[in-house]
Amino acid sequence: MTSNSDTNNAKREKSKDNSKFRLLFMLVLWLSINLIWLTLHQQPSLNQVYNPETKFNHNHTVEVPDILSTGKKVPFTVYCNYVFSDEAEISTINTNDSVSLTLFHDANILYKWNGTIGDDCQTWSTELNPGEYRLQTSIDINPRMIDGTLEYDLTIFLNFAIEGFVIANILGLFLTLSEIIPKNNKKKSKQKDKGKWKPKAWDIGEATKEVEVGLISTNNDEETIISDDIAEQRKRYENEINKDSKELLQDFEVPSKVESKEMGEGDETSLKGKLKADERIQRVSDIYDLMEEK
Repeated sequence: MTSNSDTNNAKREKSKDNSKFRLLFMLVLWLSINLIWLTLHQQPSLNQVYNPETKFNHNHTVEVPDILSTGKKVPFTVYCNYVFSDEAEISTINTNDSVSLTLFHDANILYKWNGTIGDDCQTWSTELNPGEYRLQTSIDINPRMIDGTLEYDLTIFLNFAIEGFVIANILGLFLTLSEIIPKNNKKKSKQKDKGKWKPKAWDIGEATKEVEVGLISTNNDEETIISDDIAEQRKRYENEINKDSKELLQDFEVPSKVESKEMGEGDETSLKGKLKADERIQRVSDIYDLMEEK
């Protein structure tokens, strides 16, 4: 009994430790979800139009997505740089080195930069409505003579910071409650079942059995708890078993030996010795004839 009690206590302690660990893990996960979103929603997506190693693209389509069909604007930043390449001839350097960069939305010009090759192309930032835009680069010399770089960023989730934090906290709260609520339900169930009759072992002869009548709920190694009505049914069942056992024993009692008064005096001499054949019996029908004569 002591060994079983120690084992049960060890299991309970281990279960408590596991519950605490799971709850702590859910809280850490909740915090991690918020930190992930805090970092993710500020990360821009870099899109490259061209660079010195790629083909020069005069017209590039910029697609601004409509996240969740909300129509929110998306932060947009453009970067550019233009210098002469190693293939440029000295004679072309002072001829025509103008370059321009223009951002169109339909027929409207949203941004335009004009300069010469080698000038500082300033970074430009704005917020664009969802839709399609055209980024156009104009130069008057062979593109192979230029090492041009054109890139732009779209920070898609920046304007959804509040919505993201709401979703992250709802998810974290749901995960945490999934650990707390079942634990509270178990405590309430234990308190509700207090004071109810607990079955004990009872003996039938030399054997020890435990009779369970009705529906009995069992929770791992915890004691089984049943209602008073079921306890009463069990007692009646026990009485019936005892009664049936007594009746069964009475049926097997050997009756006392009683001498028949009809039997006369005599001995068993005629019943001993070898059997003799009756010559009157030759056929089976002779047996019936002898029986009729008697």
